[in-house]
Parts: sequence; C-alpha cells; structure tokens
Amino acid sequence: MGVPMHNAVELLREGAAAGLLSGVNIFFAILAVGVLIAVHEFGHYLVARVVGMRVIRYSIGFGPPLLIWKHADIEYALSAIPLGGYVHVFGMSPAEPGAAEDPRSYQRRPRWARALVCLAGPIFSYGLGVLGYFTFFFVGQTAQERVYEVAEVLPGTAAEEAGLQVGDQIGLLNDHLPRSSDDFGAYIDQHKGEELVLVIDRKGELMKVTAQLPPESTDKGLLGIRYAERINQVPVDTSLPEAIKAGFVTSYRQSLLVLSALGRLFTKPSEVEVGGVPAIVNELKKSADRGLLDFIWLLAGLTVMFGLLNLLPVPALDGSKVLLLGVEGLTGRDLPARFQLVFHGVGFLLLLGLMVIVSISDVFKMVGK
Repeated sequence: MGVPMHNAVELLREGAAAGLLSGVNIFFAILAVGVLIAVHEFGHYLVARVVGMRVIRYSIGFGPPLLIWKHADIEYALSAIPLGGYVHVFGMSPAEPGAAEDPRSYQRRPRWARALVCLAGPIFSYGLGVLGYFTFFFVGQTAQERVYEVAEVLPGTAAEEAGLQVGDQIGLLNDHLPRSSDDFGAYIDQHKGEELVLVIDRKGELMKVTAQLPPESTDKGLLGIRYAERINQVPVDTSLPEAIKAGFVTSYRQSLLVLSALGRLFTKPSEVEVGGVPAIVNELKKSADRGLLDFIWLLAGLTVMFGLLNLLPVPALDGSKVLLLGVEGLTGRDLPARFQLVFHGVGFLLLLGLMVIVSISDVFKMVGK
C-alpha cells in the first residue's frame, strides 16, 4: 500500500527539519568544545596581563587567522578551526628570541607569577563548570536519573542472600554508573566471583548492599534478579543559595569521579571508555538532541574534567609547569632551557599522538554502528 502524496510531502518536510536540527546541534556541539578551551586559555591570558607579562596573541580557534584585531600591542584573532583557542605569552618557550632580556617576558617574571598564569587556565575551567552546574540546578525543575528496578529476586541467588527486594532501584555498581541495560549486565559479568556493592533506593531510603557473585553464571544469572530500566524525573532545588552550593558540590563530585576513572584506567582499563574529540562532539550532539539542560549538564562535566586533567603533572600540561616551577623554587636555580623544551615537547607529541589515535578509534566506532 502506497503513502498518499500529501503524507509523503509531510514526511519529507519532517525529515528535512530533523536533519537541519541535527546539523545545528552538531554545530553547537563543536562550538561548545571551542568555548570550553577558549575559556581555559582566557584564564591564562587575563592573569598574564594582570601580573605584567607581555601577551602577543589571544586567538579564538586554531589554524589560519580569519580576522585579526590589534589593540595595545596585543593581537586578537578569530581563526579557521573552531575547536578551542590559544594564548601566546612572550617567553613561555625558553628558546624564544629576546625572552631572557625582556623584563615583561614569562621567563623574567617571579616564579609565583608564572605559577599563577599556569593555574589560571584550570581555575577558569572549574569556574565555567561551576557556572554550568549552577545554571542547570537554578533553571531546571527536574533531572533525569537512570536506575534499574528489581522486578523479581530469584531464590538461592546472590541477590537473595544480599537482601535485595522487589521494587529496589539500583543506581550504582561499585561506584560505576551503568549507561544502559547492556552496560548493567556486562559490568556484573566482568565481576564474577567478586563482591559487588550496590547502591539502592528502597522506598526513598538510600542504602548499600553487598552481593557475593558466584564464579560462574547459571540459568538464574550471576546476581539472580530480573529487572527493568527506569528513567526517573528527580526534583531539583531551584533556590539561588542551593543552586550555588549545588554548582560547587557537583563540580567536586565530578572531580572525584574523574580521579576514580583515572585510577581504574591503570588497574582495570577494560572498565574505562576513553574518547577523543569526535566522541565528545558526538555525546554533546546527543545531549543537545535531548534538550538544553542535558547539554548544559554534560558541558559542565566536560569542563570540570578538562580543568582537572590539566592540573595533572603530565609533560606539556599546566600541572607539570607548576611542578617544575616548584622544583626550581626548592633548588633555587632555573632548570636548563633545553631540558624544559625536551620535557614539554616530548609530552606534547605523546599527548597529540594519543589524541589522534583515540579520535581515529572514535570515527571507526561511529562508522561501525
């Protein structure tokens, strides 16, 4: 049976509208990643100026400049690739000509001033994350919470011994937040023969129960429950003081989750999913499809994660620069310029290589779906 012509036209219009909306959301997702990094770099720029350093350029975006505006000997650029931005503080590279002589260069300013410039980027990232969470809690009336509701507890199983009851809503497994029913089951399978700590909501009361999983699965499964995935609408306080507090508290909790994931990356790497820029843009796009509040929530979390990761003492990141400044302060002498160049240069190449590999992997995963 064919589709009537007027219905076909309507379907085409709806499809075109959906495609346009999807394209707009992808654009905003890419733009959001750019804003995330640009705010971080603006922190470096602003504090560098406050402590008397010479700033050469602050650019929104990377690559060839599309537009340059010069004011007070500083170039402000809008560049072609909208994924972030950068700030050029004169003398931040010890090999830059004239850096050793210019009193306004990064190299000639006190170590405390240099440390502040390095820390300013992560601090601004955290500030944007707190603002994002504050906006979510202050504007939003409800938040979505994914839980797994126990529909049946099978006799003679780990679930029965742990005291699980019908109606219990499971939120966390060993501090792991399952993203789907498949993820819920897969995580349990990965921990056969181990103790599993479940955070449950039983008629509004949060509690933890521990289940000893058997070494092998049976026809009743490892845990021994039948369950259904539920999406709950959780009320969110919207008063100004509570929203401000929630912004800081949620940023702190997000930081703990990131640190926990980093720890599992070395101890249980199979449990941690690492994504590059394509994966981040894709997740932001999907959150934008779900609505503005979901988009703000995810962007705030990514911003906090970006700020925290930059504080790590990894070569080429802000944390390593602060670490080297601390070593110089303790020893009372500057580290050789060649060592700094090699230290940060190798770190940058390794990070760039890792980003390229992960991003290529992201693309293959998306194409394969």
